[in-house]
Amino acid sequence: MKRVLVIDDDTTLQTLMRKVLERESFEVVTTKFGKEGVEYLKSNGFNVVVLDMGLPDADGLEILAEMRSIDSSIPIIIVSARDTIDDKVSGLYEGADDYLIKPFNFKELVARVKVLLRRKEKESKPISHFGKFEVDYFKQKVRLDGSSLDVSNKEYDLLVYLLENAGEIVTYSEIAESVWDIYFDRNTNYVNVYISYLRKKIADINDELKFIETKRGKGFKIHVSGY
Repeated sequence: MKRVLVIDDDTTLQTLMRKVLERESFEVVTTKFGKEGVEYLKSNGFNVVVLDMGLPDADGLEILAEMRSIDSSIPIIIVSARDTIDDKVSGLYEGADDYLIKPFNFKELVARVKVLLRRKEKESKPISHFGKFEVDYFKQKVRLDGSSLDVSNKEYDLLVYLLENAGEIVTYSEIAESVWDIYFDRNTNYVNVYISYLRKKIADINDELKFIETKRGKGFKIHVSGY
């Protein structure tokens, strides 16, 4: 189970974040004090930190710097009402991996936590296997049945997203927001066009693999070993 440390002095928001993250099977520890959060980080194994900037005992940037001195690689997301470009730039320059302005959608918080965890896994495990597929994250290459798939950068992003969600149904909006970083607009046809590109390129290597199954009215279900 992945562990998340939430540091925020808004106890109502803190409770809501904990409940939302726990529903996604995260173990969550909360505190409203920055110094206490630093001590938690020293003594407990966490996978992600969610950090507010306005804390009662210290400035968030000070806490961020202390945390980075303890663990230079743990993903840290700032959540803050400080919404100027300078605030965001300062947070990112000081070592945050992401910056989310309050008020925010809780689904977006969960999505950003998961993105950072996937990025961390890729850094520690540069080559992953998904059934008949092999992904080299460092080289950004994908092989199927030992043969290299000739894909564009965006096709690669889409293919990796689908592989990482194999066995699940993914919606059009989830794909658009994760791969194109846009909110889904049903007037666009990005997803269907690129899905068709991938289907053709995969069929050129293995025409028996039913990789992408269309679920009418829902999205797509991904198979890595046929079905």
